[in-house]
Amino acid sequence: MAISSMDGLVAAFTGACQDIPIYHSLLTGTSSLFFGLDRWGTGSPWGTASAPTAYTVGADVPTDATHGFPDLNDPPAGQNLYLAGCTLQSSIFGSIGIYDRVWASAGFSGNTTTTQTVVGGAATIPAARCPNNGQGLEIWLEWYGATGASGPAATVTYTNSAGVANRSTIATSTFANPPLGTMRRLPLADGDTGVQRIQSLTFSGTSGAVGNIAIVLLKRVAMISLPVANVAVTADFATLGLPRIEPDACLQMVMHAAPTASNAFVMGSLSVVAG
Repeated sequence: MAISSMDGLVAAFTGACQDIPIYHSLLTGTSSLFFGLDRWGTGSPWGTASAPTAYTVGADVPTDATHGFPDLNDPPAGQNLYLAGCTLQSSIFGSIGIYDRVWASAGFSGNTTTTQTVVGGAATIPAARCPNNGQGLEIWLEWYGATGASGPAATVTYTNSAGVANRSTIATSTFANPPLGTMRRLPLADGDTGVQRIQSLTFSGTSGAVGNIAIVLLKRVAMISLPVANVAVTADFATLGLPRIEPDACLQMVMHAAPTASNAFVMGSLSVVAG
């Protein structure tokens, strides 16, 4: 059942509403980078996320039970979960994307130009969370171990949502000495709108240090702009569009920090309803 009327919306708000607290402190980063709040900083109510399974072994399909991410309450039988509101505040201005983290594989080296191929990369993505063969999925890199002083371009090969294999992301430069938790989105090939599976990662050069890099598939749920530091922003169901969330979704927040961040914080809450 879906929320398709005002009566249904009122019933959802007066029913069991889950308030998910957000708090991340001691964030330290670099200007104009993206950071996964599950790794960037301390004080998360769910702990700090661990690195995913190494690509030489396979990959993970994270869920709300994965350490470092919020646990979602199951909806009543026949109902769905929706993101109905959020309030977020940060000591620096920027923006925060709320995503469902649906696939991850780590252990990639930033210090080789050899193609690194995922073992089990053909593992099926969760169909309920990624309908239409992964339409809307985005490819990101995430740093679990620091690489070196050079930022070579990265290219990921993948199978797109139409089932065409050996597609390549647009070669995208990485970062010199990226802090842990740094993330980088890799644009899909022209015309592609989703990803069914990941095949490999290749760098154009060496960074100077091996590090530990993960490939992550994210599905965007919402994007919140924080234009003024230390001023809370509230988005209601109408602003967010009442996006549906699967009960086992692994909600990850990715922050785009505009200025240099030093001892910064992010706090607030997400409101999830069933209907």
